[in-house]
Amino acid sequence: MDNNTLADLNRMIMAIDHECCIKVKEIRLEASEEYNRIKNELITSRKIGLEREFAKETKEIAKRQLREESKLRQHHKLKIEELKAALLEEIVQNVREAVQKLSFDESILQSVLEKISINEIFVFVDQRDIAETKKILSRSNVKYEIKQMPIEGLGGVIVCSKDGREIWDNSFETRINILIETHADKLNTMVFEQ
Repeated sequence: MDNNTLADLNRMIMAIDHECCIKVKEIRLEASEEYNRIKNELITSRKIGLEREFAKETKEIAKRQLREESKLRQHHKLKIEELKAALLEEIVQNVREAVQKLSFDESILQSVLEKISINEIFVFVDQRDIAETKKILSRSNVKYEIKQMPIEGLGGVIVCSKDGREIWDNSFETRINILIETHADKLNTMVFEQ
């Protein structure tokens, strides 16, 4: 081969080599771009998945926290209600003890005697009030039998017809119970006003 042909072949090889290098660079660039695109897609997809999982876990934690707070509030509310009930019961017990020490009031018996229209009655009063009750009843036109009131009555007076059909309960225990039933909300507000 002559020099010209050899030089042409060298130029052709160099041109092919140059084109191959350019093509390799293009392929590498395309591969790198494709790699980065796939990597970014995977990262974005994984990031979205993690964000969703994080949001879900955050919501679950918030729900759990609300449930626990609600349980605590309910528990404390129940304890407060128990303490309130105990305090009101203590107040009522103190009232009962104070009422037991009260002396008999003629007006209590008179208010019952004015309401009845029967002539034969049983009268229940505290042991210490029997003498006073006899004195009051002796001035009336009613036939009576005085009996000792059970200690639970706390004093006052209970009048009952002999046949047991009519009862007028003016005992202190009944008065206290009526007071509690009719004014429980007011008592609660007065004692536990916030």
